[in-house]
Amino acid sequence: MPRPCRTTAVQLQEELYDICGLSELVDAALDGYCVTVFAFGQTGSGKTHTIIGPRLSRGAAATATTSRLGSAGSASAGGGVEFNVSASVVELYNESVTDLLALDKSKTLAVRKDARDGFAVTGLTQVACPSDAAAVRYLVKALQYRHTRGHKLNEYSSRSHCIMTFVFASKEAGPEGQTGAKGGIRRYGKLALVDLAGSERLKDTGNTEKGAVRETGAINKSLFTLGQVLSALSARSSGAASTFVPYRDSKLTQLLWDGLRGSGRCLMLACLGPMRSAAEESLNTLHFATMATRIKAEPVVLLDPQVRRGRGGDYKRT
Repeated sequence: MPRPCRTTAVQLQEELYDICGLSELVDAALDGYCVTVFAFGQTGSGKTHTIIGPRLSRGAAATATTSRLGSAGSASAGGGVEFNVSASVVELYNESVTDLLALDKSKTLAVRKDARDGFAVTGLTQVACPSDAAAVRYLVKALQYRHTRGHKLNEYSSRSHCIMTFVFASKEAGPEGQTGAKGGIRRYGKLALVDLAGSERLKDTGNTEKGAVRETGAINKSLFTLGQVLSALSARSSGAASTFVPYRDSKLTQLLWDGLRGSGRCLMLACLGPMRSAAEESLNTLHFATMATRIKAEPVVLLDPQVRRGRGGDYKRT
């Protein structure tokens, strides 16, 4: 008979961090890859607790920031690579994008096509993070402005999707030890930590207010589009090369384009509710997770634009 195991919330979060290989993914971002981690599941299934944790104390975001971002500073101190780390935090609420680090949070930002035929947020605030402590302070500052609302299934339900992004600009020392402009290869890795709002039904949440109904509609529509994108990418990976991927149908999938398109590394955390009443939604979550496992990716290192032009290619494949 197995012995009962007593674990704390801190131990469970650390175990999740190790099992999912988050440490390896953060290292990949430091090496110049685009890395995306997102939690998917119905409302109340633990997505925010997994990604952010209570008061940003034990979630994947805090763990990645405090335990691995310090590696950038250590590498710079070692003299082999110069690192500059910057952070941004955006909220997608009712299909409107808000910069949670901007002074004016009433202003909505546009998502436009960029030079890579992808999508980027215009006018986004990027703050320098010289230390892991500074990064955590910025995250705490930004997340306090996120939209939440209580209902029957979750007292503090997230009413928006939140994307926390760290960009690692690194410069290797040149062949004779030069740094700065005369240094070696420059890379631009990215780590995006995504806390998605959960799918929900109004009859289950009990929300009847006009604002709550609008929020639920926007959340479910964007998550439906994400499911369509995952389905199309899964089909394309199975040989249907002509499959259309509807990134444009939602700002959520536009914002996640870099992480989903297959040139980086992406981890989906499927969060399930333990209640019997959540069985149907849990099966839907597992269905999406199954599709995600079929998606094939070819990760590439993101290089400086001038380096790319000099080498005659867009990226460095590894």
